[in-house]
Amino acid sequence: MQYNVTQYSKLEQSVEKLEQQSSSRKKTIEELNSNIDQMKLQFAGTKLEFENKVERLSETVDSLEKLKTQLENKVAEQDDRSALDKSTIGDLQKQLEKMKLENETLKQQLTSRNDRIDQVLLCDTLKHYNCA
Repeated sequence: MQYNVTQYSKLEQSVEKLEQQSSSRKKTIEELNSNIDQMKLQFAGTKLEFENKVERLSETVDSLEKLKTQLENKVAEQDDRSALDKSTIGDLQKQLEKMKLENETLKQQLTSRNDRIDQVLLCDTLKHYNCA
């Protein structure tokens, strides 16, 4: 197949145009690859930051769970102490009531004894005056 000069010139122009397009596409691909590499680096950095934050949050959650357990144990201790204190208070109130009753009984016995002593003294005094 023979080409004339005009056809040959057109072919050369087409080849040059295709080479320019190819060169432009290669540059675009290189830029895209560079952008991809930068994005990979950014992603790796962001991923590392995220993993560090997740680790710190996990440690914080563990610490809070331990604190929660400690607080629950302290609350249980306080509940036990409160129940014991209530029981002790109830026992003390019962003892106080018994002591009040005993005190009242002793007061009555003392009053009765004092009344008898007064009667004996009064009788002795009256006997003394009657005899004199």
